Amino acid sequence: EMLQNGRYFGLYYDGMIDTWNSKPPLMIWLICLSYKILGFSVLALRIPAFLAVLGTLYFVYKCIVHFESQ
Repeated sequence: EMLQNGRYFGLYYDGMIDTWNSKPPLMIWLICLSYKILGFSVLALRIPAFLAVLGTLYFVYKCIVHFESQ
């Protein structure tokens, strides 16, 4: 609904502000951005989570390399 109503700072469900879902909106914003770039598809839905996993793995790898070198 964020893409439909153009309001990106409030989470909406069924046309009303969603007070039940208290998640931080970063992942939802990334999914909206992915939908705008790739269109509505399963790939566009899953790309942000995949990139987040790759980023986390890279961060953990760099932490291990850093602490092993000390």
